[in-house]
Amino acid sequence: MQFKSEFVIPFSQYPVRKGDQFFLAGSCFAEHLFKGLKNWRFPARGLSNGILFNPLSIANAFRDLLEQNPIEADDLIEEDGIFLSRFHHGAVYDTQKERLLERTKCLQQEDLAFLKSAKFLIVSFGTAKAWKHVHRNYIVANCHKEAASNFSSYRLSVADIVAAWKSVLDKLFSINPGIQVVFTVSPVKYLKEGFHENNLSKSTLLLATEQLCASYPSCNYFPSYEIVLDELRDYRFFETDFAHPTQQAINYVLHKFRESWFEPETSEMIQQLEQLQKRESHRFLHPEAHSAVKFIEDTQKMRRELELKYPFQDWTY
Repeated sequence: MQFKSEFVIPFSQYPVRKGDQFFLAGSCFAEHLFKGLKNWRFPARGLSNGILFNPLSIANAFRDLLEQNPIEADDLIEEDGIFLSRFHHGAVYDTQKERLLERTKCLQQEDLAFLKSAKFLIVSFGTAKAWKHVHRNYIVANCHKEAASNFSSYRLSVADIVAAWKSVLDKLFSINPGIQVVFTVSPVKYLKEGFHENNLSKSTLLLATEQLCASYPSCNYFPSYEIVLDELRDYRFFETDFAHPTQQAINYVLHKFRESWFEPETSEMIQQLEQLQKRESHRFLHPEAHSAVKFIEDTQKMRRELELKYPFQDWTY
């Protein structure tokens, strides 16, 4: 007896192979995917701007990255002795203005170097709602704690998103013709302005990604949103705020991604890496016990063997 509709995802024409590099950007759901890939020891890097939610802010960050346009002093604000950028997440900060400008510039250069050799770019769109600074006349990535009167908000149109991303993708494919772009829409619900607005926002993102994937053979769509909302579709797969998916739901999405995008040999490797991770995360009450010492030695031996077997994975941690 079947109690749910399973979302069947066709196997990718461009499967993930051992050692493939991933660059990720966008909403907090991209961060979950990033952590999953790092757990599988794939070489992966997240956009140094940090978590960004709307497609235009993400596109602007990529435009500046590809053109190597660093942020300027006028783009910074000071809050309680901390300098922040309107184009970065709040986790990117410094106590000195010049140091923040220099650090973001260096990180942007490192982003570009990694992106040029990446095999996959995963972009997670969170919301179609954007915030515009009324005095500076540009879309910000983060309002931080500036006065609300400094901003106006509106829902981006499908045309806005598609135009911005076509410009980005044209530049991206000129420096890395072989990269595969995977768009996804975050299943995180943005309920501050109500269910209806959240649904309109997600619909806008879905229509925009559909147009982009239809326009570029190297653009693909992975249905994170549909897996959580249409296949799992139960509040037990959401945190107590009823907006963010639980770790169980995230793990299921990662499983579906692996199932539809990873070639069999890569999946076999991941199973071995997950066994190693489980052993390495085990904690003993009495680590000096003979059985514990043998377990640790066997785990270290297992790691050395896997490092030799899969040298292209990331063993730096």
